[in-house]
Amino acid sequence: MLLEMKDLYRPGNPGGNTKRNQAVGSAFAISAAFIWSTYYSLIFYAYTYSQILIFAIPSIAGSMIFIVPLAMRSKSLHFLIDRSVFITGALYFAQQFLIILSTERNGSVITTLAVLFGDVIISPALSIALRINRVRLDYRIFAISLAIMIPASVLLITYGKAITVHGIAGIGLLFGVMLAVPVLFLSLNMLIASRGSFHALAGTFFWPGILSLAVGVIAIHGASPEGGLLPLFTLIVTGVTSMGVAYLFFFRASNLGGFAITSVLQALIPPFTLLTTHFTESVNVSLLSAILIILASVGAAVAVLSIRQES
Repeated sequence: MLLEMKDLYRPGNPGGNTKRNQAVGSAFAISAAFIWSTYYSLIFYAYTYSQILIFAIPSIAGSMIFIVPLAMRSKSLHFLIDRSVFITGALYFAQQFLIILSTERNGSVITTLAVLFGDVIISPALSIALRINRVRLDYRIFAISLAIMIPASVLLITYGKAITVHGIAGIGLLFGVMLAVPVLFLSLNMLIASRGSFHALAGTFFWPGILSLAVGVIAIHGASPEGGLLPLFTLIVTGVTSMGVAYLFFFRASNLGGFAITSVLQALIPPFTLLTTHFTESVNVSLLSAILIILASVGAAVAVLSIRQES
């Protein structure tokens, strides 16, 4: 594992397509999905803060786990002023901004669906069409995995909840979210291939976080958010996990097992979210939900089986 983490510094480290790489890549992808599923449970305690701070603090905290070791390694902060990270940082900010606007206008349920479609359908499709995907797939098996995982995940998100879209602006925001997700991840994937994970992710999160924090401090006019230190602590933990470790795992998985499979396995986020909120917020897991979780897990296994010889 230590060797795997060292490789994250280096750009363009080939993943290959051995059985070991498939297994390790799938483990990283599933781990990323699980970590991202904890996001909502962690920020649950931080809703006393403004949305700007809920965005800014995790972004800065996440960037620090890349900045500190990379600065110590290179003895410089020059990587933070790379023009490329300004571009991915702007894409990251745009993605989060669209998600916030869509959530306010359309609600969290359908916005979560838009993120899911962008991550699990559009991202793999674009990676295959643009030949960014590193491995060859058996598309018949791959299609079966999608047919199992996507409906299961969609039903887990929508089961028993109202779905509404508010006007043309609401539709536009949903399409914006669906496109922003794959554009960010594919752009980051290409930047990581040339610069390395730590270099690419450090500035991508740092600059949007710093700018948002400055705006947030001005916006609250010196008022102290209620709730003590617990919200701040949970936001920092969220940054380290969801904005740090999860991204490292995702792109390591993409390098080892291919971008398409890694993206599809993020359909496990809804099942994991239901399970984590069951333990942290006592959310009920019904029989139907349990069946859907099992189906999503089966679909994930089928997706991994669709990997074929190296392209």
